[in-house]
Amino acid sequence: MRDRLIHFSDLNSDKICFERSIMNGESNSENRKKALKVLMNVIENDLTDRQRHCVLEYYFNHKKMKTIASELGVTPPVVTRHIQMGAAKLYKITKHYM
Repeated sequence: MRDRLIHFSDLNSDKICFERSIMNGESNSENRKKALKVLMNVIENDLTDRQRHCVLEYYFNHKKMKTIASELGVTPPVVTRHIQMGAAKLYKITKHYM
């Protein structure tokens, strides 16, 4: 079975954490807080500066890749690569905590 990347957003975070919180006897909001804390810790400490910038701008500030590329003075495919590599690193590290 292949692992798949899960994106947290306000729309799906309740659904993602619900089953796990039932199994652990924790409330869903506690689980969400833990997940966000782990995620932000990994973003701050384990991503490169470019990966961090691209991931935060794309996922948290909802900027388009073209906009991020023009801010950084690079092409959109470079931004895509930074986001993909950053997301892969996030998944690899955080899957042990979730």
